[in-house]
Amino acid sequence: MKISIFSLLFLILGLGISAQTNVVVSDLESWTSVGINAKLGKKWSLTINEQLRLKQNSTIIDEFFTGAELKYTLIDKRLKLASGYRFISEYDEESLYNKEQRFDFDILYFQPIKRFDLSARMRYQNRNDIGETAKSGDYARQHYRLKLQVGYDIKNWKCDPAFSVELFRKFERYTLPYFDNIRFRLGTDYKMKKFGEIGIFYQLDYSLGVTYPKTTYVIGLNYQYNLGNIFNKKSK
Repeated sequence: MKISIFSLLFLILGLGISAQTNVVVSDLESWTSVGINAKLGKKWSLTINEQLRLKQNSTIIDEFFTGAELKYTLIDKRLKLASGYRFISEYDEESLYNKEQRFDFDILYFQPIKRFDLSARMRYQNRNDIGETAKSGDYARQHYRLKLQVGYDIKNWKCDPAFSVELFRKFERYTLPYFDNIRFRLGTDYKMKKFGEIGIFYQLDYSLGVTYPKTTYVIGLNYQYNLGNIFNKKSK
């Protein structure tokens, strides 16, 4: 009888270890994007971009989307309001690509201090499936996100670094709000005259509030072309 009990305990322990090893706790993703930016007079600006994200060690498509963001300057370029929209195709093993949409509303504040550029962003984010309703069980996934960033202007250097920390607080139906992710990012931009701007970054996402936290490492590359102020172009 004792042998049978010990055998059963070892079997349960073995199954538990096997289940734990099947849980994915880390991944390497790559994000690439191409976009254009245009000023619309003195206070408005518009950005449109296309982005592709790869997961599972950057071997398969996670999602790709078209995004647009409109910004409005309130106080001397230091305080801005922004609103964004994304049309998302997210890879799903059952339905291949699931169509979703996301709305963002931001308050941004910028404060230069000598060679440092400090900024803060508070974002409300709402994401849901297109064509689905609450009656069919589709409820919007909502987040409040707080991002703090510091950049440093290195003398005689064009690739100034910037480091940011962002905290995600999730709101969902039938549960209390909770923090579900924290993000760290280090990156830099390089501006080219008449050819736009190239940016690279390295990012770490760490999930919170779960039994097996997942760490996602992200390598990012983006390109943006600046059209300038399209409402103040001089006619030839």
